[in-house]
Amino acid sequence: LKTIETNKKVNMTYIETENQDSIDESRKKVENAFLEKPDYDVIMCVTGTIGLAAESFVASSSAPIEDISKFAIFCTDQTEEIDAKIKASANNESALRGTVSMGRIQDTVNNFLKAAEPILNEEEPIEVFNGGVKKVTADTLQ
Repeated sequence: LKTIETNKKVNMTYIETENQDSIDESRKKVENAFLEKPDYDVIMCVTGTIGLAAESFVASSSAPIEDISKFAIFCTDQTEEIDAKIKASANNESALRGTVSMGRIQDTVNNFLKAAEPILNEEEPIEVFNGGVKKVTADTLQ
């Protein structure tokens, strides 16, 4: 956030939800942000739920987006619904342009176990890289 805030090309608004798993709450936050400042052109979300909520509002007739081809939403998480939205973005039928997949749940579990083992054995902690992390865009889904 600090890197983004100090970039002179960016006017950033930071919004936090009480429940980042609530599409309704997240959509209301996005809608309220647009009421205050209707000239956003990028939304970056910390979860797929918030990304889908933002996309839901942007796709609605209430959104002040005139040209969806000049608008983008990025999030984390990868689901079939998110993949479908990203694929549709290639034809500007969706504003959800990409996500970061953190890998399969098994990758997460395996990495957790690798990281926990030295601690349980009273050894020095080790860094564990999740090799499943990847960028997901309309191009990579084809």
